[in-house]
Amino acid sequence: MLLGGRVAEELIFGDISTGAQDDLQRATDLARHMIARYGMSEALGLATFELPRQALFLNVPSMAQREYSEETARRIDDEIQKLLETAHGRVRETLAAKREVLTSLAKLLIEKEVVVRDDLVALLKSTEA
Repeated sequence: MLLGGRVAEELIFGDISTGAQDDLQRATDLARHMIARYGMSEALGLATFELPRQALFLNVPSMAQREYSEETARRIDDEIQKLLETAHGRVRETLAAKREVLTSLAKLLIEKEVVVRDDLVALLKSTEA
C-alpha cells in the first residue's frame, strides 16, 4: 500500500517525483522493524537486532551504539532492500494488471479531490467483469 503512489507515478508518467517520499520512508521504516526488531527474516533467523530506543522526554531517536557487527548490519540492509524490492514488484504487477482501475481512480480524484470508501467500492465494482 505504501508504495502504491510511487509505482503509479512510474507506470503513468515513466518517472517519479518527491511526492511519495513520506510513504517510501514509512515503508522503509516498516521493513527495518520487520527485519531488525521482529525477527521476520529467514536469513537472519530468530533474533532481534534493534531495541526501540529513544530519548526519555524528546521524540527523537537516541544515538545509542548498535550491538551487532558490520556484517550483520550489511545483512540487515540486504534483507530490508530485498523486502522492499519484492513489495515494489508485487505492487507494480498489481497496478499494471489493474491499469484501467488506476486510471478511473485518478479521474475520480481529479473530480472529487478526496475519495471515500463508498466511492472506491463503487469504482471497483464498476470495473469488475
